[in-house]
Amino acid sequence: MNAIRQCLLLCALLSTMIAFAASLVSVTRCSFLEARAELNGYDVGPKVGVGFDGFQLGGQGHCFEYPNGNDFGLYFRAPRAMSITAAALGGASLLILLVATLFPPPRVVMKTVGWALLLAAVLQGVSMEVVFLSDVCTTSEALELYGANYLNMAVSCALTRGSRLAIVAAVFWFQSSVLTFCLPEAGGDSTATYTSLR
Repeated sequence: MNAIRQCLLLCALLSTMIAFAASLVSVTRCSFLEARAELNGYDVGPKVGVGFDGFQLGGQGHCFEYPNGNDFGLYFRAPRAMSITAAALGGASLLILLVATLFPPPRVVMKTVGWALLLAAVLQGVSMEVVFLSDVCTTSEALELYGANYLNMAVSCALTRGSRLAIVAAVFWFQSSVLTFCLPEAGGDSTATYTSLR
């Protein structure tokens, strides 16, 4: 295994590890977004940390489960599914890259890993855009769940640690994809041909 391939493979592996960790933490946090109601441009009531599986009131450290039947709509369920799919694709790619450090796989396997990582980056990034279209970010009725009377008030959402980690994951998934596509074939000399996107 030549030095260039080894260096690129280790960089891709490290980048994939960072993306995988960030993706998992972003999905499991209780504060993926921060929802808040506004009246005449001023925040009213507690800010609510909204996660895919629970919520957090006013920055408290405790995560509460959503009551039965709570649903913020398709634009909330789809980003959750996209984030989980991105983590699954990235996790599988991570395992293949780990094995590739010991046993160089065929070129087609590394291309497939590159495409899987690129798809993970796209899914992670799109999930960030779609979640802002959900009911929790567009209607005040969604905040009624938390016991506040926010009817007819403007609602907005802001990025929090969970959503910022999703952005970090998307960037590192993309970086891993590019590094994987740039890997030269194993067993060649230092002028080995690099894999192409075709």
